Amino acid sequence: MIKRKTLAAFIASVSLVCFCSLSCASKTVEKSVDSDENVVEEDSAVLEFGENLDADEGEKNDEADSSVKSKSKSAKELKKEIKAQEKAEKELNKQGKSKKKAKNGEPEQIGVSGWVAPSFKNRSVDMIFGSVHMKSKSSLGNFSLSVYDDYKNKSIPVISTANESMTSGYSLKTGNKIIKLNDDTNVKTSSWKNGDEMNVGYRIENVADVIVNFRCYQSTMDSNVDVVKLTATVTNMGIKKSDFALKLVLDTILGETDKYHFYTEEGEPVKNEVLLRDFSDNRFIFSKNDKASMQIFFDGADITPPELVALANYSTLNVQNWEPDLLSFRTFDTILSYSDSAVNVTWPKRRLGPGEQTSEVIYLAFALGENKPAGDELIFGDFDFSVSNVGVQAEYEMDKDYSEFTGLSQEQLTSDYIQKILDRISTLEENDSTVNREELLRLNAELDAILEALRM
Repeated sequence: MIKRKTLAAFIASVSLVCFCSLSCASKTVEKSVDSDENVVEEDSAVLEFGENLDADEGEKNDEADSSVKSKSKSAKELKKEIKAQEKAEKELNKQGKSKKKAKNGEPEQIGVSGWVAPSFKNRSVDMIFGSVHMKSKSSLGNFSLSVYDDYKNKSIPVISTANESMTSGYSLKTGNKIIKLNDDTNVKTSSWKNGDEMNVGYRIENVADVIVNFRCYQSTMDSNVDVVKLTATVTNMGIKKSDFALKLVLDTILGETDKYHFYTEEGEPVKNEVLLRDFSDNRFIFSKNDKASMQIFFDGADITPPELVALANYSTLNVQNWEPDLLSFRTFDTILSYSDSAVNVTWPKRRLGPGEQTSEVIYLAFALGENKPAGDELIFGDFDFSVSNVGVQAEYEMDKDYSEFTGLSQEQLTSDYIQKILDRISTLEENDSTVNREELLRLNAELDAILEALRM
């Protein structure tokens, strides 16, 4: 009896185990089928993606082949331009390797053009040699020229000092574009001294560098230093050959208080506006009043002959036209300005390759009072102009110390305070009595420090 019950229980347990095994096997089979279906679907999707990818790559390859074929011509042109650029850069680097380290604390000249970047040390230049007084500010790219009276310790300007002497300056024509070098935001400016010379530089990135060198001479061995040579050098900083031309406008002021604005080499007065192209009979002109006089030379020595010279009202010359529009019967007056004369000197265009240079030279001579300048004795004499004849004459250089203006008050940064400084400077420069040069230097130094602080 017991055995039958045990056997029945054993059979029942075996049946249960078999049922569970069959159930699990069934589920496993279902999962396997589902998995196989998923694998099939995934394989199908992969195949479909592969086909699409092959198609896309085929289309891209076709487009690339088409692009290569269509752009093969431009690629050749680009290759030529790259080779030309590399050649130009090698030439500039070759010439620029010889960086001239300045001696005696002078600034370092960089590259083929000799450009010197503006810095704290060369923020301004103020130099006196004999009767020649030269000034410039790096931030403006301006220059001023005066006759220095050593007895009165006073300088008499020969060109206008209006607007910080910005009314006189050079313009550069490159291609069909005219750039006024001291009045263009795309032009970097700098000023520095080199021994007994002053330099004013202008940089138009990847186009050209223009450096104007001011060098002094004595008209005779017994005279004071009274002649200044202006040499404007243009360097092509581009990668292609280009045409360049220079123009100089001098906003003269001496003749504006005299009976006539200008006189010819023979002493004949110039009564109306005039355009000169032949300088054989007009090698120079001069302008004067009872305080000073100035000669401007267009021929002789190593002067580069201008294409034209115009004597006219300043408003007639201060235009974008490269060649001024003059009226031979018009005096030096216009509806825009009265008795405001100026001189325009334009040189012919020069074609320059990358790194090549050209220079234009002009001379000015000064004299005090009613004395006539003696520059013609030097210019038309027998003298080697490659060497300055300043000799042992002492330079009176005005070095400015900015250290006392490092901490500026809010009051010093106001427009009213700046205007007071400008008015005081103007009064000191225009006063016929003895100038307090220390005060003038201090005011200029303070003004420079204020302007520098406002730019920061």
